[in-house]
Amino acid sequence: MRAAEAWIVEHGGVKLQLMVRADNEAATGFYRAIGYEQQAVTVLGRRLADG
Repeated sequence: MRAAEAWIVEHGGVKLQLMVRADNEAATGFYRAIGYEQQAVTVLGRRLADG
């Protein structure tokens, strides 16, 4: 993750946002442990087909 963050900054990026399912405790725990914080955003989606 640190290498990815450095690459983003080198290329002019100022923010990285991740989408992690709230019930994915392993992922949310990992990202929080390395300094990521929950953001106040809304993600909308719509399933278009089964699969």
